[in-house]
Amino acid sequence: MRTLVALSFVVALASAASGAVIVQDDFESYTSQAQFESAWPPVTAGLSGAWSTAQASSPTHSVFYAKTPATNNNYKTFAETSGSDAQPLEWSFKFYDSVIYANRNYAQLMDYAPTTNQNLQMGVYNTAPGQSNTYYSARVAFMPGGGTAPGWFLLNDPGASTRSVGWHELKAVIKSTTIDYYVDGLLSKAGVAYLSGTATVSFEQMRLNGGVTSTNDAYIDDVLLQTTPEPAGLALLALGLLLRRR
Repeated sequence: MRTLVALSFVVALASAASGAVIVQDDFESYTSQAQFESAWPPVTAGLSGAWSTAQASSPTHSVFYAKTPATNNNYKTFAETSGSDAQPLEWSFKFYDSVIYANRNYAQLMDYAPTTNQNLQMGVYNTAPGQSNTYYSARVAFMPGGGTAPGWFLLNDPGASTRSVGWHELKAVIKSTTIDYYVDGLLSKAGVAYLSGTATVSFEQMRLNGGVTSTNDAYIDDVLLQTTPEPAGLALLALGLLLRRR
């Protein structure tokens, strides 16, 4: 009887720690450009990415951002959310790198609260320190609490995935004060500090593309923003130990 109660508790713990999807889109559910823009309005009227079948990570659609005009971008707003060590916020998307060149193509996770103004960006950017032809880039902007944001940096830790023509997954795991970045599933920059002082960072908008000039085309697909709490793994470990003991 005690074992059954313990099993019920562990299963309940794992279920409660299952996380929540906040934004998820593979751009397959739309039937027209107008329907896509209804879900992802252009930041500036008339300057939207194109719902496209020219490239796709998960068949058959993605969003195309042409180098002319490169100021196209789209957004989606959601309820304020933040990450913590116990419940990290995971933001990822697939990015089609069309030409290996020091260009400017990226996506953004943002907040507009006056005390934070947080802006996280991932993709490629031509002023990232070092050679952005080799590695993907990220940026932390508008550091709250009086700290200094690192700006653009390369995702170039030892073993990091390098740039190549084709689809790549870029992912940020956002914790209480730091972010771990992954490229194609490989840890590519660990422990980037993004919070200083006592301010709480939260996010409320995702943007596709940067809305800045670029020399290259790009595609974005399979965007995802979700909470991924650590206790789920601990609960499953506890379940395994309990079953072994039983």
